[in-house]
Amino acid sequence: MNNKLTEKLFAEFPELYRGRSEPITENLMSFGFSCGDGWFSLIHELSVKITKHSKEKGLNPKAKQVKQKMGGLRFYLEGGDTTTDLFCAEAEKCSFTICEDCGASGKKQAIAGFTQTLCKKCLEGKYNTK
Repeated sequence: MNNKLTEKLFAEFPELYRGRSEPITENLMSFGFSCGDGWFSLIHELSVKITKHSKEKGLNPKAKQVKQKMGGLRFYLEGGDTTTDLFCAEAEKCSFTICEDCGASGKKQAIAGFTQTLCKKCLEGKYNTK
């Protein structure tokens, strides 16, 4: 994810992403969001849900790592509960329908040893497929 979108999430949800200043042996958020810009809205929506629920329940969760793996979003959280775990699982499932690069409708693609969720346009542009 680009720096502008990364900083926007860090600024809007400073408590959730407070681990970004910790050593990488403890937290990997210093690397930012290891996924494409197309998932910004999905991650933003997930951050809103986690933050709102956590305030209501008196939780203080911390994101440990956010990345793309095998075509889907992985949002690793510490200090949540079963509801925040469910939110993360729902976002992961949803990520398989959203192009990681542009945010349009997409599907999981396995090309040249890589697996990503992409729309047809981004797939063709990235891998010269037609």
